[in-house]
Amino acid sequence: MKKTHSPYVQNLIKELSKDKMPKITVITATYNLIKAGRKKFFKKCIESIYSQTYKNFEHIIIDGASDDGTLDLIKEIAPRSTVISEPDKGIYDAFNKGVKKASGEYVHFLNSDDYYTDKKSLEISAKYLSATDADFSCSDCYFVDENDKITNVFYAEPEVFFYYIPFCHQSMIVKKEALIKAGFFDTKYKIAADYNLIIDIILNGASFVKIPGSITNFRNCGVSSNTINTVIENEEIIRKHFKKELSDIKNLVNAKRIFLVPKALIESIMNSRADITIKQEIARLAEQGTNFGKYILFKKHLPYKKSTKKLKLLFIPLIKIKSYRCPRNLGAVEKIFKIEYTNDKTVYRLFGIPFVSVRNNQSEFALYLFNIPVIKY
Repeated sequence: MKKTHSPYVQNLIKELSKDKMPKITVITATYNLIKAGRKKFFKKCIESIYSQTYKNFEHIIIDGASDDGTLDLIKEIAPRSTVISEPDKGIYDAFNKGVKKASGEYVHFLNSDDYYTDKKSLEISAKYLSATDADFSCSDCYFVDENDKITNVFYAEPEVFFYYIPFCHQSMIVKKEALIKAGFFDTKYKIAADYNLIIDIILNGASFVKIPGSITNFRNCGVSSNTINTVIENEEIIRKHFKKELSDIKNLVNAKRIFLVPKALIESIMNSRADITIKQEIARLAEQGTNFGKYILFKKHLPYKKSTKKLKLLFIPLIKIKSYRCPRNLGAVEKIFKIEYTNDKTVYRLFGIPFVSVRNNQSEFALYLFNIPVIKY
């Protein structure tokens, strides 16, 4: 797996003490695997778990009262796992049961078809989580077919949670207390309950760290691969969380560029020693923005002809967030948005003003908004 892009995080990892590494609970849900023809996939999943170099973990299997011989299969190939078999209301109900039984500080949900990309997936994740004390980690995720051939890559982009699922739940390792605070998975969603939970976790102010590369392989042939139903549930979830402001999601995503800025950040800028002209500009923008709970929502129309091509949103994350992967492919019109690079700094200019800058060197990893540190450690 590739090394992180942040020298500062690498230095934190080097200073780690082995006795401070967190316990991780891996949760897998099963139901009638033999009848569904998933035996070989489940075997691959278990082999990838048992081969992990990181040993401070437990594995819990929540079975939905299988009656096709799956329990005998589990006893045969997963003897070191804790098994609970009883009727449930689906995979997300099973995950919720697993969280309640978990004794680890962090929890990872690994589906019975999926498997770890590398034998050091948990070890590397634990190091990043321990070094930063983040509430959750996320990484890219490889999509594989029935023959384990990589067909696609889901790139983790936490900053886009506002309008699209930012990463696969298989690539997220999250604190148990953050799951409890978020209220677990909402079982009324059969496909996108993971997206709903991710939004809840982030809006609760959770901090995250980005793991380089991919820690898991997702077999893209299950329920969540049903694109139409996934889109329907995703839109319902977005409307539920942001219904006051998002009257028309399609127009919002396709026709405008959105800036979502925490109110606490605006207040910190106004109370800082920032230049008076910057404060005046911030105050003017804040007056024009829409009240959006903990945020101010800014909208800016772009001068382009109607197009079906979706434009990414630029999201300035919570102050607590401890790591951030900068969106380099924003697709913005050059007259409005310009990106400048130096050896250890990236500057995003909006209408010629340095709107966002990222500094990444041996002494700090920081993201600045109008020269005020948003993320710094």
